[in-house]
Amino acid sequence: MTGPPLRPARTGNAELVGVTDGAGELKIVWSDNHLVSPDYFRTLRIPLLAGRTFGRDDAGPQVKVAIVNEEFARRFGLGRDIVGRQLFEPGAPITIVGMVRNVRARGLETAPYPEVYLSSLQLDWTNVYLVVRS
Repeated sequence: MTGPPLRPARTGNAELVGVTDGAGELKIVWSDNHLVSPDYFRTLRIPLLAGRTFGRDDAGPQVKVAIVNEEFARRFGLGRDIVGRQLFEPGAPITIVGMVRNVRARGLETAPYPEVYLSSLQLDWTNVYLVVRS
């Protein structure tokens, strides 16, 4: 993974294809972005609320997939209907395949922040951490 809880994550803007703000422009939500392995959510006991987690069959050049948290879905006003939506990404959109429970990744005193989890089987970033539960 690229940033365990309580460590800085890559932050960027996210846009969902077809979701607009009151002015008709693509709605933008700032989110923390994480690159995680298929076992990440099970290892950290982060519950899946809708859809699915990553699997070994997500490896390769097929459609890129992502998992988002509850706060991300709430900011777009979609709830569990977020599954199946696509993140706007120049070249090829990223399909949201699951939604997980919020994690207070910025600290226990900080409200949950929108988070996007991308599959480590599809992308390659530097600065990778190993998380082990014993």
